Amino acid sequence: MSEAMPLTGGTALELPASAPLIRITAGVGSAGQKTWNIRRPVTLIGTCRPAHIVLHDKDVSKAHCVVVNTGTDVLLKDLHTSHGTHCNKERVDLVSLKDGDVVTVGSTRIQVAIRVPENGSDDSGCGMEYVDPCKYPQPVILSLDHVDQQWKVEDAVVLIGRHADAEIRVDHQDVSTRHAILFKFVNGAAVFDMGTQGNGVVVNGQRCPISTLQKGDRIAIDPVAISVESEGSVDLGDTGGEGRSGSAKDNLSANVDDVSSALGEESAQGTPQQVEETPAGPSQVTSPLIAVSDSLQAMDLGGDSNATLSKIESELGSLQKNISESWDRLNSRESQLLADATRLDKQEKSLSEREAELEVKDAALRGQLHDLTRFHEQIVERERELAVQLAKIQEAQDQAAKTAADLAQREAEVSRRVDELRNREHVVAQRWTRLQTAKCTHCGKPVRTGTPGTWTK
Repeated sequence: MSEAMPLTGGTALELPASAPLIRITAGVGSAGQKTWNIRRPVTLIGTCRPAHIVLHDKDVSKAHCVVVNTGTDVLLKDLHTSHGTHCNKERVDLVSLKDGDVVTVGSTRIQVAIRVPENGSDDSGCGMEYVDPCKYPQPVILSLDHVDQQWKVEDAVVLIGRHADAEIRVDHQDVSTRHAILFKFVNGAAVFDMGTQGNGVVVNGQRCPISTLQKGDRIAIDPVAISVESEGSVDLGDTGGEGRSGSAKDNLSANVDDVSSALGEESAQGTPQQVEETPAGPSQVTSPLIAVSDSLQAMDLGGDSNATLSKIESELGSLQKNISESWDRLNSRESQLLADATRLDKQEKSLSEREAELEVKDAALRGQLHDLTRFHEQIVERERELAVQLAKIQEAQDQAAKTAADLAQREAEVSRRVDELRNREHVVAQRWTRLQTAKCTHCGKPVRTGTPGTWTK
């Protein structure tokens, strides 16, 4: 197990000083036990980078689950995996973790330790009112741009992606199965990019691996754009795109009104026309300024007023020139951005192909690792059996050696007895020869020989 490097780029999202402190110990009781002290809002657990905690387990998905520190609570979210995520032996989807909980991912046991810092407080500040840590105080609303589709988000952690069970499902080929998560952070909402290839997650035109969200923010997930809305007590601010796009129009209208007031009440009939609702080019932006100039020239003013009018006309001409130059720069920038977008599309396609190849190789390597692990276990078992058999063979050899020693001793004894019998046979033969040639000492006649039962004197 190893820990991947955190995602880089974007704005940093720091936990408050009162946020819970988390320690995660994976592989409890095994030789590969390892401990992490978590000091980030979101911790991704999976089998390969960019997961923060990498587990080499065949039953764990590439992006399996996340541990979210909301600043007040610690939540565990399963990313809709086939084998699921278990907390205290129960399969869970979204649950609030407590100190001492045991999370099981595949065959890996993870011990969770949670402590509130000394400068923090266990008091949520809500008085006697119960607040579910797995829910927003009030739902957050997301809407898909240019399409009549909205999501009303109530759970504190939801999955964004192409997965069939994703709470915010974006069915597009350029969107990853598990692309990002939307999660509760302190008193608002935030988004976390799970290390996807391509453009990842872009908030208000800037790629952000992790970022807070406000009302009116625009989240771009590759070619799909999602706008953020809210209701109730979730204070996400009011810095939406519509207010920002209309600010230039309001300022220009205010400036025109100020010019009319400076010329006096007699110019009321020459009030300049307002800027059009949606300017499409430099001519449309400058046409109200030309109308203002024409209206001012039609006024019957004194010498001082004519000098003021000439100054205003000069400033309007300079403003028109600046607008034209700015529009040219914008067109040039747009062309450059289009060229960059084409180049990035090619790079994205190449990276996607490379990612697919790496995923195939990763799957093959994990399969080989699993096979090697099983083969190693079989070898260890076989070595154990061979050791038992070797002990039996050694015992049989010792017994055979003892038997051979006994046989050698018996063979020596038999050889000795054979020698004794041969000596006795020789003695008997000599005696027999003497008996055949023996004569009686009294009569001198030869002694008759035969079988012992037939001998006579």
